[in-house]
Amino acid sequence: MASARIFSATAPTVSSGGAPVYEAPDWTQVTVLKETSGIVLLGTDSGLLPASSGKGMPLPVDVAITFVIAKGTKLYIVSTTEGERVSFICQLIPGLYAPSGSPIALPGRGF
Repeated sequence: MASARIFSATAPTVSSGGAPVYEAPDWTQVTVLKETSGIVLLGTDSGLLPASSGKGMPLPVDVAITFVIAKGTKLYIVSTTEGERVSFICQLIPGLYAPSGSPIALPGRGF
């Protein structure tokens, strides 16, 4: 695999809406770890609000979650409180295509 991009982000509050934190330049394996105890939602749509809508995945504290996203997918986060920190490890998976040229299906947690 290619080198990983590792970074932390502070989740914007509900009052400011969701913010994109990453856009996949190719198929990407993403590992997410929430470092603080407040409510943080993660999703692939900017419309994560309201926080109780079920449109985003709530992140547990100190539990790493790994999933794969397709090329061009944007990840958004939003929080109900200020200062919530989330760490990301984004590992590119170049050339992840079936012989027909269509993307292969990957098992995993969708949202």
